[in-house]
Amino acid sequence: MKKILSLGIGVKLATFFGILVVVSSVSFFFTNMFLTEQETDATIINVAGKQRMLIQKMSKEALIVSDGNGSADDLVETINMFDEAIEGLMGGSKSLGLPKMPSEEVANQLQSVELLWQPFKENLQMIANDNGNVDQAVAYILDNNMNLVSEMNRAVSMYETFANKKVGNLKLQLLISNIIIIAISVMGLFLFNYLITKPLKHMVYVAGKISAGDLQGNELQVKYNDEIGKLIQAMQAMQKNLKTVITNVGEAAKKVSSNSDSLTESMNEIKVGSEQISTSMQELSSGTDAQANSAMELTETIDSYTTKVQSANDSGQAVLRLSAEVQSKTAEGRRLMNSSINQMETIDSIVQDAVQKVKGLDEQSKQITKLINVIKGIADQTNLLSLNAAIEAARAGEHGKGFAVVANEVRVLAEQVASSVEEITGIVTGIQQESNNVAVTLETGYQQVNEGTKQINTTGQTFEEIGESMSNMVNRIENISADLQDISKNGNGMRKSVEDISSVAEESAAGVEETAASAQQTASSMEEIAASSKELSQLAEQLTQQIRQFKV
Repeated sequence: MKKILSLGIGVKLATFFGILVVVSSVSFFFTNMFLTEQETDATIINVAGKQRMLIQKMSKEALIVSDGNGSADDLVETINMFDEAIEGLMGGSKSLGLPKMPSEEVANQLQSVELLWQPFKENLQMIANDNGNVDQAVAYILDNNMNLVSEMNRAVSMYETFANKKVGNLKLQLLISNIIIIAISVMGLFLFNYLITKPLKHMVYVAGKISAGDLQGNELQVKYNDEIGKLIQAMQAMQKNLKTVITNVGEAAKKVSSNSDSLTESMNEIKVGSEQISTSMQELSSGTDAQANSAMELTETIDSYTTKVQSANDSGQAVLRLSAEVQSKTAEGRRLMNSSINQMETIDSIVQDAVQKVKGLDEQSKQITKLINVIKGIADQTNLLSLNAAIEAARAGEHGKGFAVVANEVRVLAEQVASSVEEITGIVTGIQQESNNVAVTLETGYQQVNEGTKQINTTGQTFEEIGESMSNMVNRIENISADLQDISKNGNGMRKSVEDISSVAEESAAGVEETAASAQQTASSMEEIAASSKELSQLAEQLTQQIRQFKV
């Protein structure tokens, strides 16, 4: 069972709708087969009922012919009609649309009718041909007329009982099939809510918290390895990586801010050193004697200056490494966010396909409703025909009593059919309502998926902004590092110049000029570094503000 539930959502939905279509098709097949049999049963009952009317008609025509007032040909025609019908009822007849005898009990009853019919027929033929003792034949017909009608009535009653059993069986079959369809629909709705809607709602809730910056939610439980399970795993990985990325970015921002402060202090100290170098250069220009002492002080100042520049350079390199690491984590977060968006789009497509399939099932239910309306129309028409037959029987008076009985039984059968149609209509309406409920649930799930996709897209945009800020910050740090390296090189040149001043007094003037130029270049570099340091501090503050919206 767990392997089945771990299948893909598309396979689950296809299996569910496949079972539903098979059960609906079987129900439709049995309904159609019953309608065909019901038409045949109605034909049999009509022909059998007509036989009772023909018995009365033959008796009446025999009396009229025996009095010399009627037509013997009409009587012979009626005899042949009865004979053809009784043979068709017993053995089947394509011309009358009668099948072979469906029940042995009815067949035996028709045999009884046949035994009474043969002598009855012979006496009728005797009257029609006007040979033999006509008065005796008339007396026989009068004595046995009702016996033949009674036996035919029994045969008709057996036919009706047999047809009613079929109606009962169909009702039971339809009830069972519709109970199965409703059970499958309810089970499918429950499974869809349990396997798709419920996890989706929770994921939308978690995605909303993530988009709002709250990463402290509990982990989602992965039950099955389907698309929902994979999406949950991806969202868990995204949430975990987001926590790591945000934590690392926050720590890096703090370090960047701290190193920026240290760098600013170093720049201030370097600036002081540059001012001291400038002062020393002025003192060197006053005389050769003071130049030697100033050279010693200048050497010490340059050593301190070089050490501080190297320290600032090391801090810049550390900031550069941390910034590169933060930028890498941010890129990983964007990749995971894009993966989650793709998973949400896949779920959106699957749910939309499920909505279309449920609508197709609703269309099939409407086709069944159309078929039931046709059956109802047939039943109403049959009821109308039975009413007309009853009116004609009333006009015929005493001789139409048998025909009136037939009309009443046809009317009862039509009412039973109409009652069955109403029950079937109620069941089919229930199926359509269940289909509509499933469609509404799927539409709700589809809307929730769209909402989750929008929220994840919002989070993705936030990461894009963080990535851009990190790129700008890395560029600024690289510029600062390059400036510090230039300063370090200039410091070495300054030290060499001072050493030259100390060793060669004659070249002191040239050394002073070179040192002054280096000091000016250093001052210019200090201004650039100060500006870059200020901008770096602002970028670190912006990054810190963006990270504060996340709760880790």
